[in-house]
Amino acid sequence: MVTEESRLDVELNTKRDEQGSKVPDFFRRIDGLHHEMRWQNELRKRRSLYWFARHLGLWKRLAFASAVLSNLVIIATLPLTDERWHGWAWVINIFLVTLGKASMDDVRNKNRHH
Repeated sequence: MVTEESRLDVELNTKRDEQGSKVPDFFRRIDGLHHEMRWQNELRKRRSLYWFARHLGLWKRLAFASAVLSNLVIIATLPLTDERWHGWAWVINIFLVTLGKASMDDVRNKNRHH
């Protein structure tokens, strides 16, 4: 079994030849797909590892959120003598939070369409 991401990659990014066929490019990708299928089979045998791998998007979002949170804690507790730098630190973190929210919304929208 291949992952949904790999399936979509093959479906959307396989190049067509002059006759409009995707077969030649598909066969160029077959070794990588076969390797992934074998890896997915091994991964499914290890239930806990498989669970973590299946929820990789969640772990990415949690890592990003914890990085932003730790930055906010540092900014809030760091005694900056120059107010100008303190303001810029808040602006950067607000930008990061907005970027993170936009990326999470993008992931949710992709999941709705599939």
